[in-house]
Amino acid sequence: MQRTTFGGGAPRADNTAAAKQRAMEPGWASPRIGMNTADQFVGKDVTFVGQATDLSDGHATLRCVASGATVNVTQLPAGAELSNFNEMTVFVQAPGTYVYAHHGMLNDDFAEAPYKQLVELITAHHRDLFY
Repeated sequence: MQRTTFGGGAPRADNTAAAKQRAMEPGWASPRIGMNTADQFVGKDVTFVGQATDLSDGHATLRCVASGATVNVTQLPAGAELSNFNEMTVFVQAPGTYVYAHHGMLNDDFAEAPYKQLVELITAHHRDLFY
């Protein structure tokens, strides 16, 4: 799989207002969660997809909980420290189904099974949302 780097560097060429608008079409909630918008999830149960694993490339960490697991945003697993919440990104696969990642990188090292599906989900639907 081609190396795909998220975070750092110049804005992506496809990081346009139109591309962001497409990601906000019906069926998709706001994929980028900052300090001033995180409260929309507080107290709500959300379902995460992926593997219950921390992945680190030495620069940033990607973490997701087991597929189908439901957690409350007030009880995010380790790796989702609120002190870094402004750097968290929530990827919406479907209403009520989220994948969250620490701002940073995903590369081909993380594209091997069982992470390939997660990487494809992010690159297919949200690559324009990264800087």
